[in-house]
Amino acid sequence: MAAFKGRFASQKFIRFLKTVLIVFLLALGAGVFAREDHFNLGFLFNINACNTSGEYHDYWRSNGIIGVQLNSSTGVFVNRNLSNHSYGNIEFRYIRKGSNHMIKENWLGLSLYYIEVPVSYGYKFGTSTSYFLCEAGFACGWLAKSKVSTSDIRNTLLMDSTLLSSIRKADISMQIAVRKPLNPQYKNNLFLTFRFSHSIRSITNEYHLYNYNYGVQLDYIIRGKDYRK
Repeated sequence: MAAFKGRFASQKFIRFLKTVLIVFLLALGAGVFAREDHFNLGFLFNINACNTSGEYHDYWRSNGIIGVQLNSSTGVFVNRNLSNHSYGNIEFRYIRKGSNHMIKENWLGLSLYYIEVPVSYGYKFGTSTSYFLCEAGFACGWLAKSKVSTSDIRNTLLMDSTLLSSIRKADISMQIAVRKPLNPQYKNNLFLTFRFSHSIRSITNEYHLYNYNYGVQLDYIIRGKDYRK
C-alpha cells in the first residue's frame, strides 16, 4: 500500500511539473508580444466547472446521469488598449475539460486536457475609478491528453475505447467574460473575472457532443498600461 501511495504521489508531482513547464513556456511566448509599453502582460488562474452537452447519452451508450467536474486552468494573457474604452485580448492557457457520468452505480470521469488560445474583444463600461469590462470572442484548443477514470476498478469497460479515440484533436469554442477590478484606486492590476465558454463544433467525430465551462478567474497584470488609460 505504501508503494502504491508513493507511485501515486510521484505521478501527481510529475503532472504538476508538466503544468509548471507549460505555463512557463506560454509566459515566455507571451512576453515576445508584450515588449511595447502599450501592451499589458499578466497571469491568470481559473476555477471552473466543466460539463458536456448534446448527445452524451449516445456517447456513453447509457441513460446514466451526467455530472459536473470541478477543475482549474492557468496561463498568461496579453492585451492591448485599442481606444479609451476598448481593447483586444489573447490568452495562452492549459485547461481541463470533460464531464462526470454515472452508469449502473459506477462513476466515470472524462478528462480532456487542452492547450488553448482564446482571442477576444473587450469594452469598458463606467468611469476610470468605477468600471467593469465585458469580453467576447473565440478560442481554439489543442488536445494534449485525454483519459477516462472510473470509481470501480473491477469494471473498466463501461466506456468503449473507440469512443475515447473518436475525440477530435482540436476544440473550437465561443466565450464571454465579465471582469471587475479589485484594486482600482491602487495599482489597478488585479481583476476578478466570470467566464463562460461553449464548443461551437462537436468534440467527437461520431456524436454531437460539446464542452462547456463556467467559473471564476483571477487576473494579475505584471507590466504594461492599466485599463484606465
